[in-house]
Amino acid sequence: MSTPSKAWRNCGGTEFFAGDTARTVTVTLFALPPKFHLRVCGTCGLVDWFLTGKDLQKLKKKFSPESA
Repeated sequence: MSTPSKAWRNCGGTEFFAGDTARTVTVTLFALPPKFHLRVCGTCGLVDWFLTGKDLQKLKKKFSPESA
């Protein structure tokens, strides 16, 4: 997953750290812990979590899209 180079929405920081991890979530959607892509701001510490690959497809099958 590519990381955009624009400023962070919370503090305007431009230093980011990113990686993939598996975490247990309370939603009983996954048989195994899903893989998340994490992006952390090096200035304020705010974290964005993204589901990737097959885990994102599982979520789309389980839940309905929200209307804008």
